[in-house]
Amino acid sequence: MPLICHRLCATLLALGLAVPAMAQSRTLIVMDGSGSMWGQIDGRPKLEIAREVVADVLADMPADRVLGLMAYGHRERGNCADIELMVAPEAGSATAILDAVQTMRFQGKTPLTEAVRQAAEALRSTEEPATVVLVTDGIETCEADPCALAAELEQSGVDFTAHVIGFGLTRDEAEEVACIADNTGGRYIEASDAGGLAGALEQAVSGAELPAPEPLPEPEPDAPARHFPGDVWMPGFAIATTGQSFGPDLPEPAAFDFPADGTAEACRAICEADGACGSWRFEPVGSFFVEHARCFAFRPGTEFRPDVYPVADGFVSGMKPGVPGLTSPFVGIGANVTARLTPTGPVLPGEPFTVLWAGPAGADDWVGIVPEGQEDTSGDLSYFYVAETIEPGDRPEGAGSMTAPDAPGRYVLRYVLGRSADRRVIFSMPLEVGSDAGVPVQIPVRISPPSGYENDPVSWSAVPLTPLASAPEAVAMPEAFSGAWETALYPGRWQVEGLAAGGMYFAAEIEVTADGARTFEIPVGFEQAGMGEDAPPAEPVPLPGATPYKDAATGLSFNLPDGWQAEEALFAETAAGARARFPGVTLTGPDDRMLVLNPLQWLVQNGPCEESALGPLCVFGGTDAVTDGAMAVILPSLSMARAPSFGGVAFRPAGDDPISTLVPGWSPE
Repeated sequence: MPLICHRLCATLLALGLAVPAMAQSRTLIVMDGSGSMWGQIDGRPKLEIAREVVADVLADMPADRVLGLMAYGHRERGNCADIELMVAPEAGSATAILDAVQTMRFQGKTPLTEAVRQAAEALRSTEEPATVVLVTDGIETCEADPCALAAELEQSGVDFTAHVIGFGLTRDEAEEVACIADNTGGRYIEASDAGGLAGALEQAVSGAELPAPEPLPEPEPDAPARHFPGDVWMPGFAIATTGQSFGPDLPEPAAFDFPADGTAEACRAICEADGACGSWRFEPVGSFFVEHARCFAFRPGTEFRPDVYPVADGFVSGMKPGVPGLTSPFVGIGANVTARLTPTGPVLPGEPFTVLWAGPAGADDWVGIVPEGQEDTSGDLSYFYVAETIEPGDRPEGAGSMTAPDAPGRYVLRYVLGRSADRRVIFSMPLEVGSDAGVPVQIPVRISPPSGYENDPVSWSAVPLTPLASAPEAVAMPEAFSGAWETALYPGRWQVEGLAAGGMYFAAEIEVTADGARTFEIPVGFEQAGMGEDAPPAEPVPLPGATPYKDAATGLSFNLPDGWQAEEALFAETAAGARARFPGVTLTGPDDRMLVLNPLQWLVQNGPCEESALGPLCVFGGTDAVTDGAMAVILPSLSMARAPSFGGVAFRPAGDDPISTLVPGWSPE
């Protein structure tokens, strides 16, 4: 890291931005200590980058520079009042600030508005110029308005300037916090990596004149839509194409003639007989004012909106097994389906609150509040449509906000299956308005590796898969230790991962409930039969129509078929920085065909997988002669050119031996 600062300082000098001695100006660094700082940039936790950059920047500060440190979210999870002035502004405080940053735990929420307010108060004691440097990797999560606060402080007359360093923020996130700088005469500075953070912090803390602000980052592309399988026979459904497609560019079904009095069974038979057909739709005589029956066939990869009609109307659709395409999960008319609702409270009269939901996730489904005893599916006092709040991932769940009724009392919170042909309440629960009953409590849990690994030191992390307003972005114990990890988690689903000192990787999803299991044994992850120490070390033998491929960074090697390309190979890492045993890589072939080695998440409908010596190799979309041929070339050639790291130091002995790993505490001799 010192090299980063040396290069940075040389650049600043060349630009005329040398660090001036400005003892009369006082600066307070406000550091983000929230749980999201466990997120990674270029394979490293952001908190680790921040600590090292602060150390380098402070090393070059003049001794008479008046600096202080305030932190938020670093002591308690879910506490918006967790704000601490760790080092009061004074000259010669660099060492104290560095020591304080090293003790931060990074686990709470992001009350950045109140932190900036308290920072301004801490600097208000004199009439000297005051500067706040806010370093954040997220937006306000404690229901406050940072823009309004900044305008209020600027109008108060105090000589106060706030610079905001956005560490890895998206464009939308940057726009939400940049107003703090804009309203106080400061600058918003984007930092997307270690070098960017070092440059931004050096410029803001030193008092040097800041360069013109760079444009905010471009909006991120929309996340790809999720697609769900249907059923082979769906009465009442008329699947309608959205105009979108996904997956490989497959051929269209063959043209066919359909009799004017044809039946749904005949339409299904046409699709079943055509290997290029993935789904079909039958429209009966008289539908849409057409006086003859109609049949439509669609190739796999077509995206559908599931329009639902009364079964008596005669519409029927079908999808072949394993073919996804619906934009919401399939629920048959009259099917026994359930949902789950969890208010996160407190639920106070006239105040907004959040509800976690899991259910069918239909386009017209909603969650609402009604007076106790109301059975009609209309007349909700407050509601939200679940489709507008669904979370990314393969599960139909999310979190929505609604406003509690003004009058305290007992109400009903319910999930309504909203489609007109089958509208009904599928889940309801009493809701007390005017109490703290909705506030969840943390539940003590015990996390342990499977039998045989009890004595292996393991570093653990848990990332919430169900959103909760009061939950941290991640809980982690990065220090490796033997035995069980005892911690406390909020109710909901969590992704738990661990990495043993010997390189073994553990992973599982767990469900934490008030009346459920409290002890969880996490199995081996990315570990299948034939993997492990017996993985073949030899490099692939060249084959006709393929080229040997080796990734120097991970040691992964295999035969790459002609016409295919390999993206950068990476080791998956937990929120605590623990790394998977084997790397993953995405391969793209002709006509957008795709293979993925060791995907992080994979749905059955995404495509089939085959086991290899280094983990599953999966086909996105349907298989054909081209993908089958590529699999046949790649699978047997997968190998690791070096052993996975287990915490030691890599070195190359004399001669042509492959890279080895030096055990901590041992020497090459």
